[in-house]
Amino acid sequence: MSSLAQNRLPSTPGLPVRAALAHPALTSALAGLVIVLSATLTGCGSAGSKKSDALPTVRLLTPLERAAHLESFDSVWTTIRDTHWDEDQVGASWDEMRAELRPQVENAKTEGEVRAALEALIGSLEQSHFAVLPSVIYEEISGEADDDPVIAPPIETASGTVTTTVRSGQPVTVTPKKARDRSGDGDHGLDIIVIDGRAVISRVDAGSPGADAGVQLGWILEEIDGRPLSRTIERFSAVSTEGELGMMLHHVIRRGLKGEAGDVLDLTLLDGKDQTIESVLTLGPPRGKRSKLGHMPAIQVEWQLERRENIGYFRLSSFFEPGPVRRELFQFVDENLDAKGFIIDLRGNPGGIGFMANGLSALFIEESGQTLGTMITRDSEMIFGIYPQATTFTGPLALLIDGGSASTSEIMAAGLKDLGRARLFGTTTAGAALPSTFIRLPNGDGFQYAIANYVSVGGNVIEGVGVAPDHRVEPSREALLRGVDPVYDAAQTWILEQ
Repeated sequence: MSSLAQNRLPSTPGLPVRAALAHPALTSALAGLVIVLSATLTGCGSAGSKKSDALPTVRLLTPLERAAHLESFDSVWTTIRDTHWDEDQVGASWDEMRAELRPQVENAKTEGEVRAALEALIGSLEQSHFAVLPSVIYEEISGEADDDPVIAPPIETASGTVTTTVRSGQPVTVTPKKARDRSGDGDHGLDIIVIDGRAVISRVDAGSPGADAGVQLGWILEEIDGRPLSRTIERFSAVSTEGELGMMLHHVIRRGLKGEAGDVLDLTLLDGKDQTIESVLTLGPPRGKRSKLGHMPAIQVEWQLERRENIGYFRLSSFFEPGPVRRELFQFVDENLDAKGFIIDLRGNPGGIGFMANGLSALFIEESGQTLGTMITRDSEMIFGIYPQATTFTGPLALLIDGGSASTSEIMAAGLKDLGRARLFGTTTAGAALPSTFIRLPNGDGFQYAIANYVSVGGNVIEGVGVAPDHRVEPSREALLRGVDPVYDAAQTWILEQ
């Protein structure tokens, strides 16, 4: 079996044969991450080391390891050649890159030399969404990382079997518990954002398991089932752009909270006075609607429609379930045409089905012939055309965005901003508009590659850059502790001033 057919993470459906663009939450722009991490993972000496200090030992590759690296190089080169949307870019010059760099891998003595060749190959594209991820990072993204503390063999005691858990070198005796299925859709009712390197609770749904467990806005989530989140945050903090970091941490930390209904989560939090709170949270029945598209894993989709102080509010967790979402939003718009404005909340929305962006935008644009931009693949172009409906809301429109807003969220935000139809509030989006996929390479690393390019209606390429808000509003823990949402409040103020 070809290595490209093995260990593949969920990817987007093929664009040439589908009108729908799917962009899973796993997708993000991580180009540049490898450069920072390679030195960390392979080890490097300090220029200021004393002579008496032991120099790091560079381990030489075995013949089998070198062969796996060579197969990985060939997989990366071939995949880009066969899937890149610009055939001219991966033509003769791409052949020349292979001829130049493959011998470096073939003769490499260390892992660092292999990574240098791969970085040079991918770097020659000068595009984001192409990256070789060291296995430790790939495992965090894919969920293959060991989420549990190091566990020693069970020890029999008079009271039953217990397990010694080593946490930061200190033995702790705990009662064994059933491992959670982190693909489950049990509801916890929480959301998080990363502020100053800490995972901060940014939403607690009323009546949810999180609320029942006493979790409050602004609290810091320190550990999930004894696993410190600081390790995950430190690993991903090497990503340079604001949006990339926010999206990936949002995905990875929320994955740690997943499980089946009835599963128990042991949470360690810091309250508003930075006092440690141990909280036990039992996951409830799934909320929203379970959605399945093609080969992608099922996802729980939630949406919220309500009128707040004469303003229509619509929050969408991801762009799936186009029929029910559009039908309910259409009815809500029709019933609230007298509202002073509408707020669409796309914070933390990782994307999904591409055509939903123009479908939902059509409820707010009455002019014909408008588009949100164009997606370009090797075989076709997909124009995000907007077809006005019989009922449209033409008053003030605000979109709320942050680093967790990606893919279809960015297409909608960029298009409506370029058309002058909406004002954007919050922070810069993820810069991950392109549909991409991950595969596991023979050497254990992960490889991410994009299969299309997106250009907004204003001619802007947002990949690796993100969509900047018109009104930048930074979230703060202090505001959350007061129960205030400064991003929403700024949008509300703007609407009421129109």
